[in-house]
Amino acid sequence: LETLRPGEWEAYHVGYFTHLVDRNPNYVLPLGYMRELEKAGVIGALHPWAYTLPGVSTPVVAARRLGEGIAAQLRDGQVGGCLLVST
Repeated sequence: LETLRPGEWEAYHVGYFTHLVDRNPNYVLPLGYMRELEKAGVIGALHPWAYTLPGVSTPVVAARRLGEGIAAQLRDGQVGGCLLVST
């Protein structure tokens, strides 16, 4: 994907009003902006996967297991940096 287009993606979150994100999904996953930086040579290639996790009521043991799995995939993919986006 080059960008996330409104109407093709919908935010589902009960912790905030999603109408702004629904108008521009790049606010929570800034793929379009990152592709611009990639094309300009400011950053290298983007990792092919984006990771999202639930936060509310996720047991610590489950969150740790998910985080360790994601970290392993990022290491295997030789990812040199990550962008953490809050909702």
